[in-house]
Amino acid sequence: MLKVYIVAHGGRKDELINTLHDLKLVQIIDLKERLERPSWAEILREEEAVTAAEVDRQIADIRYTLDFVSKFETTTQNLIESFFSPKVLVDEEDYKDVLRTFNFGLIERCRKLDGELTQLKNQEAHFSSLYEELLPWESLEIPLEDLETPYTATLLGTIPPQDSELLHEIAHDYPCTYITTVSETDKEKFIAVVHLRSESEEILKRMKAVGVSPITFEGLKGSTIDQLEHLLNAIQETREKRIEVEEECTELLKERLPLMIMHDHLTDIKSRKEVRRNFLRTDRTFIIEGWVPRRREADLRKGLSHLKEVEILTEEPEEDEEIPVELRNPGKLMKPFELVTRIYGLPHYREIDPTLALAPFFIVFFGLCLSDVFYGFLLIFLSFFISKKIKMGPDGDLLFKLLIIAGAVTVVCGFLLGGWFGNLTEYAPAQLAFLDSVRQKLTIINPIENPLGMLSIVLLMGLVHVWFGISLKMYMNIRDGYYSDAVFDQGFWLVLIPFGTLLVLNTMFEVDIPAGTAVRYVVMVCLAGIVLTGGRYQKGGNIITSTIKKLFVGVLRIYDIFGYLGDVLSYSRVLALGLATGAIAIVFNNLLSMIVNAMPYVGIIIAAVLFPLLHIFNLVINALGAFIHPGRLQYVEFFTKFLEGGGEDFKPFQFDSKYVKVRDKSKGG
Repeated sequence: MLKVYIVAHGGRKDELINTLHDLKLVQIIDLKERLERPSWAEILREEEAVTAAEVDRQIADIRYTLDFVSKFETTTQNLIESFFSPKVLVDEEDYKDVLRTFNFGLIERCRKLDGELTQLKNQEAHFSSLYEELLPWESLEIPLEDLETPYTATLLGTIPPQDSELLHEIAHDYPCTYITTVSETDKEKFIAVVHLRSESEEILKRMKAVGVSPITFEGLKGSTIDQLEHLLNAIQETREKRIEVEEECTELLKERLPLMIMHDHLTDIKSRKEVRRNFLRTDRTFIIEGWVPRRREADLRKGLSHLKEVEILTEEPEEDEEIPVELRNPGKLMKPFELVTRIYGLPHYREIDPTLALAPFFIVFFGLCLSDVFYGFLLIFLSFFISKKIKMGPDGDLLFKLLIIAGAVTVVCGFLLGGWFGNLTEYAPAQLAFLDSVRQKLTIINPIENPLGMLSIVLLMGLVHVWFGISLKMYMNIRDGYYSDAVFDQGFWLVLIPFGTLLVLNTMFEVDIPAGTAVRYVVMVCLAGIVLTGGRYQKGGNIITSTIKKLFVGVLRIYDIFGYLGDVLSYSRVLALGLATGAIAIVFNNLLSMIVNAMPYVGIIIAAVLFPLLHIFNLVINALGAFIHPGRLQYVEFFTKFLEGGGEDFKPFQFDSKYVKVRDKSKGG
């Protein structure tokens, strides 16, 4: 990555911004912090304030309209689409056509429809609520407008059934009062209390005291039956109007793509306006600072060559600068593995890209975890089918390409480890009995039959993986000129790990090794080197204190052996997952065989239905584990040996869309 400065005449500003936008080569940096340096502040000042208020308002209007229209989408995204949020692929000509013909009147139309719909929903809810309130009073014979007369009043209310006996006392105390139950439920009684109007206040107090909740129907006239019929008609009429408006709104779904295009276009216009805030200027010129990939410097100069009064300067980045990272791996085969790297986080600019280093280990561990020939073929088929039938974003495409590669490696591992839908060939009919013989001949080691042998293999692979991670750190130190660190911090361990392993095998497991005495001496020299150099950067008050402190820290470094041992033992999870896949498959086969034997004819049909379901379930569950656990081995056991991470992704100034992706015909899509 190179630091680039572009100095141009002020009159070229719009043209230069548009050209850089189309080139997609430069990540522009905010230069305002440079004004803190007196040498810069003497000749440069900030760009004039750029307002994007009108564009912001249009974006807000488009976003509101898009959200409103999207409410009426009846088709839902499947789980994969919702997870990866794919963008809609649009031809360049269609994109430009939408920009030419877009009708902003659509926004006001949606606001109007939204208002009508809200009003109709509120009316429908009001009528429905009122209907529910009136329904218990359906048998009330008194017209609602006659609940109060010059001499009498009728109080309507509800009371819990257990308290209704208290009403008799009130009726006894007020002889001119008549209490009747209009209707009742398990929880409450609906009562009407006819009384003298002169006694209304006293009776209301008594009623509330015994638990009566008064109900009023202000503004309603006629009988409750008539009102209920009127409300039903009003509800039906309002519902029909609402459905008509919703149908009109549904027709606007055809405007969803144009709205997406316009949203992304306006957002792009805003970014072109706001990028000016990162510039500094003089009276007649302005300056842009940014990052450009080293390999694309010539492309940048060529892309800006047609602009007059533009000067391009590049320089090496300073040691303490935060430099963006661009992952680049050779060939289409390696590109999917960048997904594994990005899940962990990007490496720092001065670190190496770990993608190429992790790829062979990750994919082999994946294959060993799944370790079944037909599961591999199924994984390839399902991944290919899903990638073709379901719209996905770039990460989704990379994931399923990675799973296709993983499926191919799983097939190979399945042949070597003897997994063919578990032990399905053992149940093959006589005509296909040769398949079990083929399986046995191709099997190098069967984890089910020889788990200790398989454990030895995966632990050895783990040892190599950890050793390789340390060697990468050694390479980085040598590359950066830290030769003593390379020798003392990695070199001794790179020798100690294999020779120490041989010594442990000889001492603890009585495995014969050649040159056993020489191996012991090598181990002793490495341990001594670690003790003597492990604390070399420690400082003390005087030479004696400093020496003691360095030796003490060096002795503590010996305990890193247990850390490496723990790292290697973590690779036993590969065996565990492989055993789980095979064992579950074998159990499924045994169960289906028992069903077939128990029910000779019906059992065959049941087994034929259950077989794909059970094995696909086993595939999905264990493929998930086969992805997660090898990934964890990369992140925890491998990356920690040489990688700190924390890098920032390279984000060039370009069309950065949310909804659509424009297909450029000149570039083949």
